[in-house]
Amino acid sequence: MGVPNGYTSAQVVQAVPTGINSALVLISSVTLNSASTVLSNVFSATYQNYLVQGSNLMQGGGATPNLRFRLGAGTAHLFNEIYYTPNSTGTVASHASSGNFFNVGQLDVTANNYQNNLTAYIRSPFLSFRTGFTCFNVGYDTQMRFCNGVETSQTSFTDLTISCENGGTVTGSLQVYGYTL
Repeated sequence: MGVPNGYTSAQVVQAVPTGINSALVLISSVTLNSASTVLSNVFSATYQNYLVQGSNLMQGGGATPNLRFRLGAGTAHLFNEIYYTPNSTGTVASHASSGNFFNVGQLDVTANNYQNNLTAYIRSPFLSFRTGFTCFNVGYDTQMRFCNGVETSQTSFTDLTISCENGGTVTGSLQVYGYTL
């Protein structure tokens, strides 16, 4: 392939710079079986962006609570989030929330056999400015949820906490990948 018309070879930029690997790199993989799990040191200066994959996420019993993520291990931080949930009639309910966690999906009880699977993108959690968040999932009673949010502080985070809203046990698996653009 030659140089495009109107450009010199010095003006052409490589599509992928030499030495940069834009592939996903597995940082952590856990099997969940508790009310709250902290994934320590998953965010670092190595990657600016992260992909979180959750599979077969359920809770042992009780109501159908929200599955939640929080940046950090202990300190509560404020998130602003809006999520859209299409209902069984095809209309979309919009919900805004703020609090210490992102609500990334709704868990069903093991007995009903609805499993929540999610894909979440977390942008710049280690950098000292606001962290962006986007999540897509399908789960409880074939419900879909699309979430967007932002961590309102300018904190650098290294950990990710996943928990069940009502303190119930979360089961399933979770993987965190780092990537560069």
